Amino acid sequence: SDQHPNTTMKTAKQPCSVYNLFFQLERECLLHEYIPTRSRDILREISKDQNIYESRDHDQRPLRYRHLTLPDNWFKSGRSKRKHRKTNLPFSFLQLNEIISKRWKFVDEETKAYLKKIASSEWKIYRAKQKKFLEQTMTKTKEVKANSTKNSKKHMDSG
Repeated sequence: SDQHPNTTMKTAKQPCSVYNLFFQLERECLLHEYIPTRSRDILREISKDQNIYESRDHDQRPLRYRHLTLPDNWFKSGRSKRKHRKTNLPFSFLQLNEIISKRWKFVDEETKAYLKKIASSEWKIYRAKQKKFLEQTMTKTKEVKANSTKNSKKHMDSG
């Protein structure tokens, strides 16, 4: 989460777009295809973190993605950043982007519907967090103003 500049409270991170979610799945497809130990590596990472489990939504995913081993929070916007590792793919990030953007142009409706459902759900959570944050900010602002008014009155009365 990002720190709000005027408070000690943290704002929620924006959720991924449908395209960002698609990019993540397609990247995982390529990693699973080119790195034979990818599933095992992900399971090892998951086992190190007490708060993350293997995703159990295999049957809900479009057929193309059911074989992927993913953490249960793969689409969550507030998850901690993954540790950077060299992936040893036979192409650069730029080429990866080109491959995935071409695939996006021909993505099937089942995949789009699945990703839209996830994105919509994440946006609802985000909006609720933002509303709560704004309410807390307003409350804190009112408290600060009330205290500063009291203090300035005391200062004026004592002078």
